[in-house]
Amino acid sequence: MNIGFPIFRMFIPLALGLVLSPVTRLDAQTLQEAVGSAMAGNPKILAAVNDHLAWDQRVDQAFSGFLPRVDVNAGTGREWVSSPTTRAIEGGYALDRGELGLSVSQSLFEGFNTVNNLKQAKAKSRSAEAGLQKTTLKVILEAVEVYLEALKQGALLRVDDDAIATLEQVVAKMEELTTIGVGTDIEANQSRSRLVMARSDRATTLKKLREAEVRFKEVIGVAPENLLLPVMERELLPESLDAALNVALRHSPALQGSEADLEAAEAEKKMAFANLLPKVNLEMDLGNNANISGTRSYTKNASAMLQLQYNLFRGGNDWARHRETSKRVYQSQEELEQARRQIIKEVSSTWNDVMNSVEQVPLMEKNLAVREHIATAYQEEQALGTRSHLDALNALNDVFSARRSLVTEQFKQIYSTCELFSNMGVLTDVLPKFSTGSPSMVARNAMDVASMVFDVHEALAARSISAADAASQPTDSTEEPMLLDYVAQLETRDQPALLPYAIQVGGLLEESATGNLVEKLTAKGYELFIQESRDSQGRIWQRVWVGGYPTREAAEVALNQFSERESLPAFVTTTAFPQSSTHLSISRVKPSSKNVAMEPDETIFLGMSLEPVGKK
Repeated sequence: MNIGFPIFRMFIPLALGLVLSPVTRLDAQTLQEAVGSAMAGNPKILAAVNDHLAWDQRVDQAFSGFLPRVDVNAGTGREWVSSPTTRAIEGGYALDRGELGLSVSQSLFEGFNTVNNLKQAKAKSRSAEAGLQKTTLKVILEAVEVYLEALKQGALLRVDDDAIATLEQVVAKMEELTTIGVGTDIEANQSRSRLVMARSDRATTLKKLREAEVRFKEVIGVAPENLLLPVMERELLPESLDAALNVALRHSPALQGSEADLEAAEAEKKMAFANLLPKVNLEMDLGNNANISGTRSYTKNASAMLQLQYNLFRGGNDWARHRETSKRVYQSQEELEQARRQIIKEVSSTWNDVMNSVEQVPLMEKNLAVREHIATAYQEEQALGTRSHLDALNALNDVFSARRSLVTEQFKQIYSTCELFSNMGVLTDVLPKFSTGSPSMVARNAMDVASMVFDVHEALAARSISAADAASQPTDSTEEPMLLDYVAQLETRDQPALLPYAIQVGGLLEESATGNLVEKLTAKGYELFIQESRDSQGRIWQRVWVGGYPTREAAEVALNQFSERESLPAFVTTTAFPQSSTHLSISRVKPSSKNVAMEPDETIFLGMSLEPVGKK
């Protein structure tokens, strides 16, 4: 089947660690394997299987009505008879009696009772088979639900772990800033409070994960281990709701069961009417008897007769039975219509759920990207003094909330699609066609939120393009603009050419604090840059940068060297500026000493001239 909406792969493995542990596919437990384990020995399925087999035997019973009935009777023993005949002889007579007989009976006409009895048995067997399919689909869908729930809670636990790791870094940095007088105790306590809340959320998620594992073992029969995310190709989905309904109305076991029940009710009605008609049988008998009734002799007989039996009156029982079965037919007709409406409702509802998820997942991914940009911008504005630390924490919390919502919606999409197939009655056919994601696919798209903590420029630099590049790109006026795209734009006013990364020492500083720090660092041989900006309230702040580096990796190496030699708080930053601040100037301060505090390296540049200080 082709799909009517432009989704190349309905389920992209989540970028949030959707497996409980990274393993190879040889050791992984797929959804198909879990479903197979759930079905093996399931008492609900076994009960439905035996019910279906029992009705198959009823079919054989009904078919026996077309065949003749053959009976043999034989007997031997001592018989004493006192009758006028025997008393005339001796007053009584005792003889050895023997009997042997054969009777054959063939029904020729019973008002079509046998035919309709067979039809009813076959219809009941089909109804039991549909019940078996319905039970199987329920068990499979339940297995899918617990499988996805275990995966989802594992993914949410990863999100909580990322949140805790990020907030631990925030707390550590705020404590350092508070120690040197840049931060406040209130801001540090706010960070600690968010960390406590994150740990509480993780405990709740862990509890839900344990509950999901218990439920998994109850339904599947084994503990969850190394689960893989199911992936479904778009061709498996119907083109539209009408196509889904057409498939459901042909394959739904609930509807098939109701149709079979209606056929059985109609056959029962005809069977009841058969009691109002005469019955014609062919009877054949053979007999060979000896010493019957005290007479010393033998008797042989043979007969073949057509027998007619017709009831004239039985208190109105047969007519009442016929009227009862007529009402049962009407009841079955209404139940069939009710089942049809229920199927249309369920398929339409699950189709809408799938379509809603198809629309929601890209929007939530876009929302997550926007939240990340907002969090980055808020941290930048906090560094400039235009945002409070609480605002930055709230923005960071929004990022993790968006990630949790995205995880939940993506798993909802998978389950809704499986539920749609179940309501259509084709889940057992579609499920083997599911492929699986792998841990490597998950890790490849993972977002490192911790990397943006106190690195407020990196996202801006990564998304920035030059004015010349932007002018050379074709524009599409129909493309919907990304919400808050301004977050990623760089200030385009004239400024000295800077390398994209630098080491920032301390936070935002007043001029007096900057002077002391610059004097201390230049005396040790560091080449510095001082960036000056004005916030929205007109206050002037300064930031002290050490060196300039073409890549973040080079800056990280230099930061490690700097941290080994100095006890000052420092972190890697970028040299981009948001539109929310007014950039005033960047000044270069050369070292006052020839001492080189950091070893020169071919890839680590401490000066803006792309040359190590030690080589000047």
